[in-house]
Amino acid sequence: MSDRRIDLDGKPRAVVELQLGGITFRISRVVTGVRRLYGELLKEAGEALEKVAALGGTEGAELERVAAEIEDLAVRKERTLAQILELLLTRNGYEYDGAWWEANADESDIKWFIVEALNKDAPADEKKSAETWVGR
Repeated sequence: MSDRRIDLDGKPRAVVELQLGGITFRISRVVTGVRRLYGELLKEAGEALEKVAALGGTEGAELERVAAEIEDLAVRKERTLAQILELLLTRNGYEYDGAWWEANADESDIKWFIVEALNKDAPADEKKSAETWVGR
């Protein structure tokens, strides 16, 4: 029996080119960790929206508790977006520079970047609209 060697690093992949701040990023690899982090972020955001919707005319301590949870989610969301960007960029041969992203992109740019990278492997009829999540 002979050994079989398959080089997954060299396998042809779909590429999406995303331009921002005068730089064109060529993204060919979207690793599982990017998809996991993105999914967790969407799940948390959905749960937060459900809590807000359920509040109705609620006042007092319950309203303050949910408001505090939403503030915590906003902080986690910022951190998670940075983690996703870092993982996406480093796995595609780029160095992640948080200061550069702060100076060249707003939150919706970052979300568009991530969503378009995630969409690169999806068939055209299954692609999620970045506008759905980003809200432009």
